[in-house]
Amino acid sequence: MPGNAKKYRTVHAFGRRKRKGRGRKSTKSSEPLVDSDERCVDAPRPFSDGATERVASDDVDGEANSGRLRIDAKVVTNAEVEENHAREKATLDRLSSTPATARKIDFFTASCSEATAQDSDHAAPYLLMHLDILNAIMGALCCKACHGPASIVRGDRDYGLAVKVLVQCERCGKIANE
Repeated sequence: MPGNAKKYRTVHAFGRRKRKGRGRKSTKSSEPLVDSDERCVDAPRPFSDGATERVASDDVDGEANSGRLRIDAKVVTNAEVEENHAREKATLDRLSSTPATARKIDFFTASCSEATAQDSDHAAPYLLMHLDILNAIMGALCCKACHGPASIVRGDRDYGLAVKVLVQCERCGKIANE
């Protein structure tokens, strides 16, 4: 490159622009914003150059940008903290004593048992199932050994909220695919 010329990439480096700081040099005021009578106190307004301005105090000041601030924070007592910890520990003990799957099954069986017969009449008459699985079940509904009627029975193991179902012959008791 001739002379003192810099490369284009050096001059126009991507992502190398210096960013301006936003309020990093401003000093934080340690003056209280609430006086002893729980009333708002005038707060200094920061300027971009770090200087502050005092807001003129009025007894009735309805402007939103007046610089006044009211802090209404609820103070939590030690007794409330201990009560919260005890409630948290009791909940964790109750939840850890039963597996999540058992809790889900209990929840759904309890909600199903509370339903009335009238509600079950209006329940959806369908079941979500993969079509290949349904075709395999329909083909296996006739017992291959005695050609007797077969029925779908619930298996001995639950997989979370899923239930294993088996096709069992009503005459000989043989289970398909065993």
